[in-house]
Order: sequence, then structure tokens, then C-alpha cells
Amino acid sequence: MEKKKFLAAIGVIVILIYLGFVFLQSFSGGGAKGKSLVGYSVVRDVGGTVSEAEKQQAESKPPAVGLVRSSIVTSPFSIRIENIQDKYLAGDSVSFDYVIESKEDVEITYLVNIGCAGEGVPTATEDPKTVVVGPQSPVKETFSYGKIPDDAESQQCEAYVNIKEPTKFIRNFVFELEGKKTVDVQIELCGDEACAAQSSVFITNKPIYIRNMADGKGEVTAYLQKFNGKREPIVLPYIFTPTQSGTYILEVETNCDDCLKQSKEIYFGVIDKKPAFSIKQKAK
Repeated sequence: MEKKKFLAAIGVIVILIYLGFVFLQSFSGGGAKGKSLVGYSVVRDVGGTVSEAEKQQAESKPPAVGLVRSSIVTSPFSIRIENIQDKYLAGDSVSFDYVIESKEDVEITYLVNIGCAGEGVPTATEDPKTVVVGPQSPVKETFSYGKIPDDAESQQCEAYVNIKEPTKFIRNFVFELEGKKTVDVQIELCGDEACAAQSSVFITNKPIYIRNMADGKGEVTAYLQKFNGKREPIVLPYIFTPTQSGTYILEVETNCDDCLKQSKEIYFGVIDKKPAFSIKQKAK
């Protein structure tokens, strides 16, 4: 009887240990299925699949800037992205080094590039490369995108190395792109200092008031091109009295180190004052 009680107790303990192990496995997400460790990207080998629940969970997290995004996967390949900054400005040149290693000699086809989510940064035209990589022959290359367009907007971008064959494996590096700020320009042309009303037509020998009403920071350079084609720099606000009629052009340019350079032209006319006249009534 005592022996049976002892064996029964041992059986209960074994069952409890097993149930505890199953609980821990389900709580941690379970063995070989690995989840993304950083940011929202899920990097898999060809045998991995991403469930809808994993995808929703990954998309709910913001991307981590300046971190290589990866997950626990089983793959013969190893990829490193090096010598890349966490942040670039529009107008900067972007390049990075990458290393592809393999546990065995194998021919691979891969693509390397930079991609951005927003506007203003076109994807470079790159053809897939095919090479043989192995334990003694890693791939060590430098990718150069070139200069980011000056008018690119602020956004998140990523550098990536994508092995397409014989099995799929991707390594990403997220970085931040900061677009250049714009200098606000609001030009007013008026016939009086109080600027009761703006105009595009003025009278000879009457002063014209030109000013920039924008509050934005940055240097604004202006040029006035007169009726005879002569172009001269002016400093805003500016007052001048035209003595000749004709078409005048005001050219405005923004200029600062970290600003997106812009230019605009404003045309206005100057006419001679028409003589006063009266309409005589016919005699009855």
C-alpha cells in the first residue's frame, strides 16, 4: 500500500512538471518559431513563415532607427551592414559596406540597395549579383547610393542586403533622413507704407514699397530687374520711385546652409499717370 502511494505521488509530480513546461513554452512563443527582436521587421529564412498575429504585432511597433533589425532564424548565411550612419540630411551622399558569409560553399544571387517610404528618394537601379560564397570566401563589398536629392522630404529609409537564391535571407538597417527646411517668402508690393492694398500696377514718380512679411528664418536675397533689363541686388524691405514706365521683375532667392533653396519671380508694371479729363455735356 505504501509503495502504491509513493508511486502515485511520483506520477503527480511528473505530470505537474510537464504541465509547467508546456505553460512556459506557450507563454514564451514556442521554440523554433522566433519573433523579431528589434523594431517591426521580421527577418526569416526560406523555411520561415509569418503568421497574421505576428505580422499585426510587428506592425504595431515603431521602427528602431540606427539598429540592424533581425530575428532568430536558422540559415547558413550571415550578413553584416557596416559603416552607415543613423541619420543623413537631404543632399548627403550615402554608402555602406556589407559582408556576406556562409557556412558552406554555395552560389548565391543577391540584391543590395536603399529604399525609403516617402517621396523624393528614388530607388537606385541595381541588377542582382551572382557570386560563390563560402567559409573561406566571404563577400565584402561597398554599396554607394550617391547623393540624396536636395528636395527629399524627412522620412525613414533602410539599407538592405537581400539574398534571393538559393534561399531567401534579408538584413536591414534603418536610418533617418532629414529633409531640408523651406524658407517662407511672402512678398508684398504696395503703393503706400501702410500697404492698405497690394498692387501689380504702379504710377511713375510714385514710391513703391516692397517687403517680405514671412516670419521664417533664413536669408532672402532679392534682385530688381528694371524696364531696361538692368538687374541690381536690393535688400528687403525696399522702397524705390520709378521714373520710367515699363515692366519690372522682382527676383527672390532663399539661401541658408540647411535650407532648400528656392526662387521666384514677381512681375509688376509701371505706367504714366493718365491726364485728368472731364466729359462735357451736350447743349440742349
